[in-house]
Amino acid sequence: MHGAIKNGSCGTTVLVQCPAAHGTHAMKSQHRFDTIAAVCLLAYVLSAGTSQASLVRIGFAGTIDFVDPDVPFADAIGIGAGFSGSYEYESSVADDFPDNPSLGGYYFPTSALFVQIDSLTFRTNDLGIAILNSNPPLYDNYNATNGSSFTALGVEWRHVGLTLRDATGTAFQNDHLPAGAPDLDDFEFGHIFQMIAEGHFNASLTGTLTSIAVIPEPGTLALTALALAYVTRRRRPGKRDT
Repeated sequence: MHGAIKNGSCGTTVLVQCPAAHGTHAMKSQHRFDTIAAVCLLAYVLSAGTSQASLVRIGFAGTIDFVDPDVPFADAIGIGAGFSGSYEYESSVADDFPDNPSLGGYYFPTSALFVQIDSLTFRTNDLGIAILNSNPPLYDNYNATNGSSFTALGVEWRHVGLTLRDATGTAFQNDHLPAGAPDLDDFEFGHIFQMIAEGHFNASLTGTLTSIAVIPEPGTLALTALALAYVTRRRRPGKRDT
């Protein structure tokens, strides 16, 4: 605040109090700086997420609809039991069949597919993803499965994985490796989860997928929450000096 002297009526002198312009400008400048800082923080979060965009994490879930009674742990899994799982891969991996536009094959020797059925856990030793694009008679298929056999719960498994089927041939536009999760609505012909024991032709266990989606990076989620909290706090009206 600063004062200005002014002649009043009846010969009196009046001291008029005026707001300090400097303080107002400083407050506006601080608010402007806070906004710029918040924008920069959000930009950093988005760039951090983009830099890790090639690593794709997929989660899935569904219900069991068949269990072979010969499976050692058959009594531990009931029809209708829930299952869930996940897998991750680098979306920049090259196609193993570059000259075939109807078949995309992608192998990840250091990745794995995890499956949880009630209290039972399965983990493959590797991961393979196959994309069939307008490839009769299967047309469009999405497959995520193990590449080699593995042992879990005393059983050697030759196949554990997901198969999505689209008989219309419209789910894919090409055989490229998706940078995200497939949409179940695009595969009306089948949402299949399957496990096949070594030495068996038919499935030992099957289920129906009810959801599949990308799992966000934990670090990106934390940074985004921090940035949004900062923006919210800075925009909240505070006390002003009087």
